[in-house]
Amino acid sequence: MTDAERQDLRFDADADLRQYREAQKNIAHYRDKIERLRARANRTTQELNPNRIFIQHDDATGEDIILTIIDMQHELWDKMFKAESLCLDLEHKISAWTEGIEARILRSYYLYGQSLKQIAVMEGYSYSQIKRLRGAALEKYGLKLAEYQCPQKDEPQ
Repeated sequence: MTDAERQDLRFDADADLRQYREAQKNIAHYRDKIERLRARANRTTQELNPNRIFIQHDDATGEDIILTIIDMQHELWDKMFKAESLCLDLEHKISAWTEGIEARILRSYYLYGQSLKQIAVMEGYSYSQIKRLRGAALEKYGLKLAEYQCPQKDEPQ
């Protein structure tokens, strides 16, 4: 296997595993939007303070904002459910396709959000060893992912 092929395998594996981190970021962003809307809804029920310099005037009523919050809350629950399903799927793939320290590294980095330095301390390895082991784990994962996405078909002879 060439270095370019190994790099492609690592890239594909990294992209597959990063899906959960991206989903978590999206959920956090959505939660932040909901909190800002809640604050906005609270402002619509308060009396105006003439001492406040920046007052935003809003055409939306408190009820409109609350309805938007409810819709967004339902979308957030859907996103959270999909993220947890994705996490379970990735956990299953990691367990099936890697083992030992490599599986722990992939889990810690991609599912638990730990840095490679934190993993090195936790596992008792040097940072460079963890980095090398992560690369090897990504290669294994990438090979299995390629097989999973494009299974070999046994053709009759």
